Amino acid sequence: MWYGAIGFSVYNYEGVGVILPIREVTADKKIYFKLLCITVSSIAVLYISFGYWTMLAWGNNPDF
Repeated sequence: MWYGAIGFSVYNYEGVGVILPIREVTADKKIYFKLLCITVSSIAVLYISFGYWTMLAWGNNPDF
């Protein structure tokens, strides 16, 4: 099972190489960091809320 961690690690960090090139072509570089934080926070809230609502719907039963 540990070999799956290698693939997950590569997948998790593949977006890092996209952040700086996008910043370089952004018209207004002053708001880029703020926009990046808002976007990442929104995605995190979406994932957390989806997990929360799923837990409410089916409960904490790993045997379903």
